[in-house]
Amino acid sequence: MYDTIMVAIDGSPTAQHALDEAIGLAKTLGSKLVIAHVVDNTHVKWDLGALNTRKVTETLIEHGHKLVAEAILKAQQAGIQAAKVTTDDPLTYIDVATELERMALQAGAQAMVLGTHGRRGVRRALLGSVAESVVRLSSLPVLLVR
Repeated sequence: MYDTIMVAIDGSPTAQHALDEAIGLAKTLGSKLVIAHVVDNTHVKWDLGALNTRKVTETLIEHGHKLVAEAILKAQQAGIQAAKVTTDDPLTYIDVATELERMALQAGAQAMVLGTHGRRGVRRALLGSVAESVVRLSSLPVLLVR
C-alpha cells in the first residue's frame, strides 16, 4: 500500500507519538520510513535585535540532527529500514508545511505522518498549525497523531 512513509519530527511529545505510530504502520505494511526534520525559521522571520541568529540556527541544526539520529536508531531497533531527509537552512523555504510536502515528494513517500497538538480557537490562530497546513497543501495522504 505505502512503500515509503515520511514522518516529521521536531522534538515535541506529539512528534514522538507520530514517530511511534509511523514505526508501527511501517512494520505492519513492510514500508520504509523516512524521518524528516526542518529547522524552525521563526528566529529568522522576526527581528530579534541583538540575538545572534547564526548561533541560534547552528544550535537548531545540531539539535535536529540529534533528533533524526535518535529516530532512525529507534526505527532500526524496531526492524524498520529508515532514511533521513532534512532541511538545515531556514532561508531555503517559505514555511514548514511547504517544505515538508517538497521533502516527501522528493523522498518518494506515498504518505506522511505528523503529530498535532490539537489546538483550537485563539491558540491555533496565534500559534498556527503546521499539521493543518500540511493537510490542506499535501497531495499525499496525511495521518495526524495527537
